[in-house]
Amino acid sequence: MTRSRILDILKTAAVLAAATVIGFLLESLGLSQANIITVYLFGVMLTSILTSGYTCSVISSVISVVLFNYFLTEPSFQYQPASAEGRGCVGDF
Repeated sequence: MTRSRILDILKTAAVLAAATVIGFLLESLGLSQANIITVYLFGVMLTSILTSGYTCSVISSVISVVLFNYFLTEPSFQYQPASAEGRGCVGDF
C-alpha cells in the first residue's frame, strides 16, 4: 500500500471520527436526527475533497450510514432504527 493511500485512509477515519463526536454533541443539545445527519453528509463531502479518487468517498459514505445508525439512532448501539424518522434519515444517504 502506498503512502498516499495510507494518508487517505487516515484522513477518512479522522473525518468520520470528528463527525461522530460532533453528532454526539448536537444530540446532547437536543437537535433532531435530520440535523445531525447533515454533519455526516458534510463529512463525506469533505472526504471527497481531501482524498484522491472515489474509493475513500464511497467507503466514507457507507461507513457514515453505519456509524450514524449505530451511535445516534434509538435504540443506541444497535443496527436498527426504531422510528420512522431514523429510517428516513438513514435513507437520505
